[in-house]
Amino acid sequence: MTKLLLYTFAFLIPLGGILSNVLGFKTAPLILLLLLFLRLIFTKKIIFSKSIFIVFTCFILILLIHFFREMTTIILAGSFIYYLIIGLVFASYTDNETLDSFYVGYIHGVLLVSVLFISSLFNGGISNSIVDWQFGIPVNISGMGNPNGWSPFLILAIAANDYIRHKKRFNLNSSNIHHLFTLIFLTSLVFTFSRAAIVSVIIYYFIIYRRIIFYKPIFLGSFIAIFLSFFLVLDSFEITSGETGTVASNKEGSIDIRTDVLKAVTTLPWDNVFIGNGYGTSQALIEERIGYPVSLHNVYLATLVELGLVQFFLLLMICIYPFIFVFNFRKKLKVKMIFYEYILAGIFASLVYWLFHESHINTAFWAIYFCFIQQVNLIKHD
Repeated sequence: MTKLLLYTFAFLIPLGGILSNVLGFKTAPLILLLLLFLRLIFTKKIIFSKSIFIVFTCFILILLIHFFREMTTIILAGSFIYYLIIGLVFASYTDNETLDSFYVGYIHGVLLVSVLFISSLFNGGISNSIVDWQFGIPVNISGMGNPNGWSPFLILAIAANDYIRHKKRFNLNSSNIHHLFTLIFLTSLVFTFSRAAIVSVIIYYFIIYRRIIFYKPIFLGSFIAIFLSFFLVLDSFEITSGETGTVASNKEGSIDIRTDVLKAVTTLPWDNVFIGNGYGTSQALIEERIGYPVSLHNVYLATLVELGLVQFFLLLMICIYPFIFVFNFRKKLKVKMIFYEYILAGIFASLVYWLFHESHINTAFWAIYFCFIQQVNLIKHD
């Protein structure tokens, strides 16, 4: 029963934007609360890293202190409490095969939305990330007001799809299905026109195929050619398909905006470097310098500017924890990490993506983050 609920929870995560538009509420948190209730009742053993629990808790507590400066911080604190609960739920599972059902559910959910997204491009048109699909209902597929909001889901789906494919023994038909899913995810990614997401996925594949790329120059040349081709294709699309209201037009000037933001950051007041200037204040500070409000488009920079050095280091500790954890137990994990490196590479690619967008408020990332940590934890305790 809980395995089915775990699959349902994973399946509904990428559908959050669509369902919240249609139903008026998010469904994944409801499933998570049911899972939490069932796991606490029927499971006594919870394997959770003390280190990550302490760091996460400290991060949340300081956010709650920031609430007295900026009331909107409560939204961020609430989000991270939700992510920590996800971690506690995953920590109650002691079976790797059951946890794999989470990745399968997530892949299927992203696949469904990707098919809707791609088909909508040719049926109802698209305005930013609002898709007018054939039923005439305006739907924000990511829950965010920017097409980049859908990209993080796709990066993680590609990694999860590769993980499931290489961990299981598949026949030829199953292998073809894996490649079909990958093609759909990559197509959906290209149609978001997110350069940052494409760079992140290229880095993901570079990590996965690094041995082949480094030892065979022809593969390195092919890799670079593919990298450049993606951007040439995107630029040509922007020239021919840049009408107002399209995803392409939403990208116009994005590089110039980021350049202006980085220049403006150097002139920001750093007298509150330890506690920051206050959550959500960066847009007003940037507007004073460049004439229009815009986010910092960088999770780490935004955390440093708005929440201060303490929160920044806590966030970095949370981000690098999976890599330190794997490194410390690399001898014991050596045999099985050949499968889990796909998830670890997907997490790393997502962290790279954070350099270009403030996308850390994303259930998909934190669910996969905690699922991976729990699976490695189980290997460590074998």
